[in-house]
Amino acid sequence: MKRSIRAVSRTLFAVGILGALSFGAAEAFGVTLQKEARPWCDPVKCNAQCGGYGICQNNVCLCY
Repeated sequence: MKRSIRAVSRTLFAVGILGALSFGAAEAFGVTLQKEARPWCDPVKCNAQCGGYGICQNNVCLCY
């Protein structure tokens, strides 16, 4: 009886660790994909396009 409880305990521990690692890997790869798909305004390019002072607001370049 004690042996079977130990086996169940070890199995549940292993499943918990595997689940945590899988969740972490999914989050890591998910963040990378979202950053590439999201529009982004580059302040340096914005300044160059404006010919002076430009500011990024809501991913749009505004010239001042």
